[in-house]
Amino acid sequence: MAPMAKKNKSTKKHRFKYTEPAGLAGEAASAGTVAATSKLAATAPVASGRDFSYVSVDLRRLAILAISLVVVEAVLWALLAYTAIGSTVYSWFGF
Repeated sequence: MAPMAKKNKSTKKHRFKYTEPAGLAGEAASAGTVAATSKLAATAPVASGRDFSYVSVDLRRLAILAISLVVVEAVLWALLAYTAIGSTVYSWFGF
C-alpha cells in the first residue's frame, strides 16, 4: 500500500484588504506580512467601516446633470417654437 500524502499544516492566513479595519492595513504592511498593500489600499474605503461618502458626491453630480438636461430641453423648445429658427429647421426635415 502506498503511503498517504501529508496534510499541509500552514498557519498562513488570508488577508483581504476590504475586510480588515483601516488601522490594521498600515500595521500589517509595516510588519511585512502583507505582500503589497500600496497606496491604493491605504486610500480605499474599508467595508467594515461602511464609508459611503461617495454617494452624496454622486447624487450631487446626477442632480446637476438632470437639471442641465431640463434647461437644455427648455431652451431648445423655446428656440424651435417661438423663433424663425424653428420654422427653418422644420422645413429642412419636411415638416
